[in-house]
Amino acid sequence: MKKIGYVLAGFAGGLVLVVLLGAAVMKNQVFVVDESKYGFEETSDKLEALAKEGGWTISHIYNLQATMEKNGYSVQPILVYSLCKPQIAHKILGSDTERPTSVMMPCRVSIYMTSDGKTYISRMKASAVSSMLSGVSKEAMVLASDENEKMIEQLVK
Repeated sequence: MKKIGYVLAGFAGGLVLVVLLGAAVMKNQVFVVDESKYGFEETSDKLEALAKEGGWTISHIYNLQATMEKNGYSVQPILVYSLCKPQIAHKILGSDTERPTSVMMPCRVSIYMTSDGKTYISRMKASAVSSMLSGVSKEAMVLASDENEKMIEQLVK
């Protein structure tokens, strides 16, 4: 009876370890984080200008620092941009068969400051996510990602 308990405990411990390692690996494969060459406000201003120049619209800017403060919490500055390029979005939104992919839209870019005063830009690694898609959705995701990366390259070290 004791042997079964040890086997089950070993199995459970192994399962927990696999889940934790999997989560750590996925985090590194799904998200890209780069340090900005600029401070927080300048990075934000430059991203907004680059998006506009590239034909992107900013459908919303989430000020998560302000949201947290309203709820009694203090965090470093963080803005999450919802970026949309209608010509690319229409490839997905204009088709009933592609529309389920809309859950991944619009593109999100986060600009945040850490406690040491450095500013970072993070976003989803679309190549990792798009590899799970096919057809028009994959093409649109890759195109959007490539364009976003060209904008962000101008901001990072």
